[in-house]
Amino acid sequence: MQWQPLPSVEQLLQHFDLNAQLNNQPIGSLTTFSPTSPYVGQPGGSASYTSASRLPEGANSLSAQVQDRFGHFTSPLTKAFTIDTIAPKFLTLAPASGGVYLNPAVTVSGSIDDPTASIYFSSVPLIFFGNQRGPNFTFPTTLVPGLNNINLSAVDLAGNNTKTSLNLTSTPFTLHISSPQNNDSIYGNQVTVSGYFSGASNASVSVNGIAASVNGVNFTAANVPLVSGTNTLLVTGTRADDGKVQTQQLSVFSYAPSIAITAPLNGATFTGNSALVTGTFTGLVAAVTVNGVTATLSGNNFSASVPLVFGNNTLVATATTAPAVTVIRLSATQTVNVTSSAPSITIASPTANATLNTATVAVSGTFNGPSNTSVTVNGVAATITGNTYTATNVPLTYGSNILTVTLTTSDNSTTSATVTVTSTTPMLTIVSPADGANINDDSILVSGTLLNPINTGVTVNGVVANVDNGNFYANNVPLQPGANTLTVIYTQADGTTAMQTRSVNSTGTNPLQVTADAYTGAAPLSVNLAVTSQTGSPIQSLNVDPGGNGSVDSITPNGLNGSVSLTYPAPGTYVVNVTITDAQGSHSQAVAITVRDPAQMDSFFNAVWTGMNNALIAGDKTKALTYLNTSARAKYGPVFDALLPDMPEIIASYSPLQRLQIYPDIGEYAVNRVIHGVNRIYLIYFLLDNDGVWRIDSM
Repeated sequence: MQWQPLPSVEQLLQHFDLNAQLNNQPIGSLTTFSPTSPYVGQPGGSASYTSASRLPEGANSLSAQVQDRFGHFTSPLTKAFTIDTIAPKFLTLAPASGGVYLNPAVTVSGSIDDPTASIYFSSVPLIFFGNQRGPNFTFPTTLVPGLNNINLSAVDLAGNNTKTSLNLTSTPFTLHISSPQNNDSIYGNQVTVSGYFSGASNASVSVNGIAASVNGVNFTAANVPLVSGTNTLLVTGTRADDGKVQTQQLSVFSYAPSIAITAPLNGATFTGNSALVTGTFTGLVAAVTVNGVTATLSGNNFSASVPLVFGNNTLVATATTAPAVTVIRLSATQTVNVTSSAPSITIASPTANATLNTATVAVSGTFNGPSNTSVTVNGVAATITGNTYTATNVPLTYGSNILTVTLTTSDNSTTSATVTVTSTTPMLTIVSPADGANINDDSILVSGTLLNPINTGVTVNGVVANVDNGNFYANNVPLQPGANTLTVIYTQADGTTAMQTRSVNSTGTNPLQVTADAYTGAAPLSVNLAVTSQTGSPIQSLNVDPGGNGSVDSITPNGLNGSVSLTYPAPGTYVVNVTITDAQGSHSQAVAITVRDPAQMDSFFNAVWTGMNNALIAGDKTKALTYLNTSARAKYGPVFDALLPDMPEIIASYSPLQRLQIYPDIGEYAVNRVIHGVNRIYLIYFLLDNDGVWRIDSM
């Protein structure tokens, strides 16, 4: 027997047939054989196939069976495999990139087209990783303030990878205070805090527990209380959607004072009409008042005695700072309520220091007291309605008047209140003759009293009266037989008039008539009286009482007439009584002679002159004309119009008013003025007008 050498693998493989199908398509003839086993250390060879075209995506199958040269077959081998070269695709993704979020809690969700792929999630700057299986995914996350970069990656089983990213911005919930600023000084006992919030579309805000009004993202908390000194303002915001709370705080310094009443206690009862109020205060306080009464300060304590009214009283203590310390004046108050059993009364009208152009006034007000109470005002009984009173026609005198309102209770205890007012209405009283008097004369001396401002004239039935030191005298006022009305008119310098009347009866003609060549004049004054008997009988004797310190210079009777010469060296008013005796008996008549003080007349005329000039300087032509009589107004009115702008300069160039002569009805004065180097003298004439008022006639 002869041994043949064994064939090689290649020789053996040459005698095998490969029956293979790829996706049911024969590929056996297309395979490439390799004598080397793909497994290290193991015998055998391998066959490979490279498709000339791209295999389809998805499931593929390979089947193979080998036949040796003897016709034997191996067991069939079938292998399924998948071709996957396409990366997964994100179908949906939310939220959109670029969004800005007030709430940091965000959920990133979406879907992919490969249910077998895994989705990986990472977030920067907050490092967070997570993974889920498709096709749908959800990743809850919390954004950090500012920009957040979120990366998503989808990886399939074949390792194909698709990446995407989102940029999301988180705006945190934050409070921003615009006003006041930290460490601001507040000049008040409350402050308005305003600002805005970010990181929320809706939020509630409070400051020290005071709810703020919110408009959009802006907030304002008004009237936040402050105490004197340093205050902490805590601003608290609560976001509406998730209840997130944020706070901010700042300090301010309040200059507002505070005050507390320590006594009396609230609800205390008093039997008197006053209470001692004491307490303490804080802050830069300059003054404390209680119901308007200035309190005494000692350290940080105050005390004040405060009037009470009958019944309930509210005591209000007010502490006030000094403007120099706190820029503006600040105050703080506290109140307590107490009760007084003492009656009280107040005056509502007229007000204190009121100026009234009337001779009477109605006084009204309120009172508190028991029943059966009466009220009088300067002795005039008031009408009471409820707890109000009114007293009408309470007399006033010219000038200052004190009105005293007195409340009297049933047990005759009294309480009162006063108010001072000023009446600008001259007070006129006719002293003589008496109302309704029967007068055996055809003329009469009418006299009375007058409280009057300067330069007030008085006439009686047209006769100008002498006005002197609060008295007036009208000589030889004519009377008609029978009933007569004496009409006394007083006229102020501005033309304001008032009137009073008196009725008398004339029962005959006076047998004697006395007239004077001057009823008034400057001291020393010489007066000549003319005496006439109206009986038809010659004067047998003539007696004269010159009045006061006047002296009789001479008496000369001559038949039916006589004359008397008198001299008055001193100012004053002298009532001269003249008595004659004739065949029918004795007869008398009185006349009043008023002697003026030249120095006082100088002051008087200077006041008239200055009043006109001051009105012209002020540009008030209308007022200036009130110092002129009727003819002078017509003459100088156009002059004032032309020169009014220059009047201050013109008047400044005048010398003081200088007296030349004073006559009974004329005051002659002069002023100097230098014009173009020439010293000129201007005469000023004051005339006693028909209403008894002195006015400028020419200048």
